[in-house]
Amino acid sequence: MTEVNSGQVHQFSGNARRAANDAVRPPRGGRRPEAARHFHPTTAANDACLPPGDPDQTVLRWCDLRVAPSPVAVAMLLCAMPLLVLAATTQAVAAGLVGFGLFAMVLAGTVMAVRTLRGLSLICRPPRPCFSGDMAMVEVRLINTARRSRRAIAISLGDYRWDGLPDCLDVPAGAARVALLPLPVTGRGLQALPDVRLRTQHAFGLVRVSAAWRPASSLRVRRRPALVG
Repeated sequence: MTEVNSGQVHQFSGNARRAANDAVRPPRGGRRPEAARHFHPTTAANDACLPPGDPDQTVLRWCDLRVAPSPVAVAMLLCAMPLLVLAATTQAVAAGLVGFGLFAMVLAGTVMAVRTLRGLSLICRPPRPCFSGDMAMVEVRLINTARRSRRAIAISLGDYRWDGLPDCLDVPAGAARVALLPLPVTGRGLQALPDVRLRTQHAFGLVRVSAAWRPASSLRVRRRPALVG
């Protein structure tokens, strides 16, 4: 590793700025060169773009998650509240333990389901150009940088479901999993990809946590050539 102090950085940036100004400034008593007339340091920096086909990526945050309790979880909470009130008024230990146990199960299921999706990294590679009527395959990589495993994650592309996909994916700690999501293609031109949807009910199935992410990549659909013969 090479260290550069602040004085060297300021000196380097000053030299680079003077060199860029000298390239743009016309010489004394003459016209500016043809190559220099089309050069500007700001324009040259802004014209740089990423090569096509770079993957999109995101990390799921709190604001990306949607939490919905199941009917069983709602019934458990409705049973837990009167039991806790009864235990507080009549000192019934058994009723208090049952009510606290029901409430604790719903709370633990919510926390574990949220921790399954929160912090999960997603990388979507844009699919290759295809013809209208084909089945495009979109590659989505799930990366788990945490020290815990993430289990029972269902993934789909928009509202389209395919029977050949596994029901759920497990992503071990510090590992990654790749999901190939099918997408039926219609029409022609540059089409935006649908949302990548993830959901889980880990661990007790009492709470459903879902997330949706819209990749910035597009799919180029070409017209299928006509058969000759």
